[in-house]
Amino acid sequence: MTGRAGIPWPWPLAAGMVVGVATGGPVGGAVGGAVGGAVGGALAWPLLVGAGVGLTAAIAVRGPVARAAWGALALGLVLGALRGHAFATAPDAWAGRAGEAIEVVARVADGVAWPMEPPGPGLLLRGAAPPGGVHLLQGSLVELPGRRNPGGFDARAHHGRHGITAALRVERSEPRAPPGFWPRARARLRLGVVAGLGAREAALMQALTLGWRDDLGPLRDAFAASGLAHVLALSGLHVGVLAGALTALAGGVGRARSLAVVAVLLAYLAVVGPSPAVVRATAMVSAALLGRAYGVGGAGWATHLALAGAATLAVRPGWLGDLGFQLSYLSVLGIGAAAGPLA
Repeated sequence: MTGRAGIPWPWPLAAGMVVGVATGGPVGGAVGGAVGGAVGGALAWPLLVGAGVGLTAAIAVRGPVARAAWGALALGLVLGALRGHAFATAPDAWAGRAGEAIEVVARVADGVAWPMEPPGPGLLLRGAAPPGGVHLLQGSLVELPGRRNPGGFDARAHHGRHGITAALRVERSEPRAPPGFWPRARARLRLGVVAGLGAREAALMQALTLGWRDDLGPLRDAFAASGLAHVLALSGLHVGVLAGALTALAGGVGRARSLAVVAVLLAYLAVVGPSPAVVRATAMVSAALLGRAYGVGGAGWATHLALAGAATLAVRPGWLGDLGFQLSYLSVLGIGAAAGPLA
């Protein structure tokens, strides 16, 4: 993934994305306002810096490796600023509607409703929240609380990074048939996973394989009390085991077989839903498999990690401020850095 000529573009690209997303959103608002310019707001200064870096690289830097690295940094700055600004200024269908009664058809999972009809940001469920699945929900909107004390927890910002912008006090719910291909695929896969199992075993199997924790009930509290709640969360380990099993069943790594494994991993991601660890692992494994399949397999884990980070921030810029995203990448970086000397 560093290319045939050894061009280390993923790391400067990822660094540019981090800076661009951080400054293109609310963080860079004050700086952008001071700089001014035609773009205006938080976008002004990261775009200007990115354009300046790109121009400098094109004129002054000698050598293809250095030029590619500076160019990737400039691209990351500009793309990150655009994505960060788009995330920070995205319209919120629930803004200013606290107390209003609404009716939505939504996919419910882990106490959050993801509206499908009409579409909108996620809703944190309160009151008589239904179990996981697709439901018709009726209730009233509730504004999420912000930071109440300096340095305290900001629930509004925390949930906002994950696309949840309000709460819904549920007053009535009705189950609905899952519309669309992926919701139906998720429902069928759940039925296959729990076939032949008792209620307790089925709930645990769904949590361990699909990340579906709605049916755990008291078992979830028991895991939390014993300090093992993380066992119920999907992680990169699940993706690694699945990729390893698929590669072994496919009989090795070839172009067609690698594409098939990557397709299955992406389908698994679509079914279980995105989380920082699962997205990171899927991106890293996919980059490694495709790199080997297309003859650029000399890249190491660090290059795949940087590429995964850049791709993730391009799709989910709000995750930059999420502790789970940060720990996911920092833990892999620390493991990889320690593995070299230990080996």
